[in-house]
Amino acid sequence: MSTAAAAKSAALGYVSALIGVALTATYPAMTRPIFVGGLSGPDLFALRVGVSAMLFLPYLAWRARHVPRKLWLAGIPLSFFQGWGMAALVIGG
Repeated sequence: MSTAAAAKSAALGYVSALIGVALTATYPAMTRPIFVGGLSGPDLFALRVGVSAMLFLPYLAWRARHVPRKLWLAGIPLSFFQGWGMAALVIGG
């Protein structure tokens, strides 16, 4: 890999990480106003998971063939226990 390609790859990784951090950081901040405003737990869950999925899914689909099978198999349970599964339990009680 050339130096330019490595720099581009690193920059894309940093941008992706910053987007992930921004989405994760806004989640607790918007929980209370949404409940006070009349939305329910499932609405909040749909907003949290849906917005993240709309932003991340195209990138994941674009890069899916470059992800080794071993990582897919490790990532699916991790996404449940530390991702959408945990969010549903936290929001729903």
